[in-house]
Amino acid sequence: LINEKQAKDEGASSVLEKLLTILDNLDRVLSPDVSGMSLEQVVEGVRVTRDEMLRVLGGLGMNKLEVTPGDEFQPGRHEAMLQQPSDEIEPGHIVAQFAPGYALGDRVLRPVKVSVAPSE
Repeated sequence: LINEKQAKDEGASSVLEKLLTILDNLDRVLSPDVSGMSLEQVVEGVRVTRDEMLRVLGGLGMNKLEVTPGDEFQPGRHEAMLQQPSDEIEPGHIVAQFAPGYALGDRVLRPVKVSVAPSE
């Protein structure tokens, strides 16, 4: 039981250490010193921070799930937010993606949020 807790704490520590760099970047973007920065510089700072977060999460095994219109809807991997009629897309297939999903290996952490062509 103690070894289990210690292993869990060590795993959490490893992840948190990697996230601290991202927190530092966000603190810099939100600091009072940004008043002299242009909007483009602030946006670039946020973009760099986002890219760093994706790099850290990818290093932990997380990957982004995306779809293309026309892909077949797969429950568990995709979450249908609404049905959207389409002349170009077959029934039961994806019309549009609203938000990407994420997975850790084969385990879906969050399904891709999509609209689906309704069955006739």
